[in-house]
Amino acid sequence: MAVVFTLAIALSPPMYAQRPVNKLTADSSHVWYDSSTFRYQKAFPYPATDPPLNSGMPLDVFAGYVYMDSLFRTATTWQSIQRIRSWNSLNDTLLNIGQYLYEVDDYNPMTLAQYFSDIAYSEYPWINWSGVGPHGYQSQPNIVKANFARAYENFSPDSLKNALFALLSADCIYRVQVVSLDSIPGEQINGVGHIYNVHVNVEDIIKGEQYPPDTSGGELSSIKSHHAGISTSNTLSFIYSDQYSYVQDQDYETFTPDSAFLGGGSGSYPIFRMQPGQDAIVFLNYDDPVLDSTHLYPDLEVDQAASYCALPIISGNVRDINHIWSSSDSLAYTAWKNRCEAYIQMILTH
Repeated sequence: MAVVFTLAIALSPPMYAQRPVNKLTADSSHVWYDSSTFRYQKAFPYPATDPPLNSGMPLDVFAGYVYMDSLFRTATTWQSIQRIRSWNSLNDTLLNIGQYLYEVDDYNPMTLAQYFSDIAYSEYPWINWSGVGPHGYQSQPNIVKANFARAYENFSPDSLKNALFALLSADCIYRVQVVSLDSIPGEQINGVGHIYNVHVNVEDIIKGEQYPPDTSGGELSSIKSHHAGISTSNTLSFIYSDQYSYVQDQDYETFTPDSAFLGGGSGSYPIFRMQPGQDAIVFLNYDDPVLDSTHLYPDLEVDQAASYCALPIISGNVRDINHIWSSSDSLAYTAWKNRCEAYIQMILTH
């Protein structure tokens, strides 16, 4: 019966659902989507089924969702973390999870974000889950994913570990050219705290084959009108906060901020900043969703732990002053991409 049920889901067309959200509870917890929580989020409808299987998926992506779903149903977040911490090598389980995580994320990071966010919220009281939504989950997927990526990094050779971590940590990796930026005030700390919405042209896709339309103008209504869409152009927008994007803590290696993205600050708290006209490789994650009864609204933001948000491309060369991808300060973009694709094959074929 279980096999028949799984195939029935797989052969069904993609559908979406609603959730009976308790607005009062969600609002008091600052997760209700309105003008007070608006920060250029993307709008994704709730998936009708978890995991979000369909017949159009490649077999490895289908298998990856089944594999992860079993993990999230059978172990709590803490049990998964304890298991990961008990490992002392890059074992078969870790290699397989790395392969599946990469393939599922690369195929459609928006679908993975919907799935992760939906089952993460199943543990919280903002939604009355009686008769709807995901059931039987015990894990916070983004936390488990981050711990897997860290373990993969820790057990990889020193010359490869930071690059492999970046490939697994980021949901999307794109070569972009910055067109413009707009901003809104965020939480202020030491006079810094604006949320910047970066409008870019996507010049090349490294990871994340599908991405949402650019939310031009930054209006809350424009974001809702773009829900569930896949961009049919090469435009995209993502965010960063000048409050936190370059903050260092004990989880990150010591690094040198690239002057191309340095916007002030001092000491351990340099400020990340992008400018119109910049050519760069950006590392992005879907995270911190807010919600209403029809949609989840995650941020698409720079991943400060993956290559420290971005790598500048200057005169056609990728500058990597922290030697994450090679021992050179600079590589021609083609050479950098070839190296990156070789690292991806390490993850996929192990």
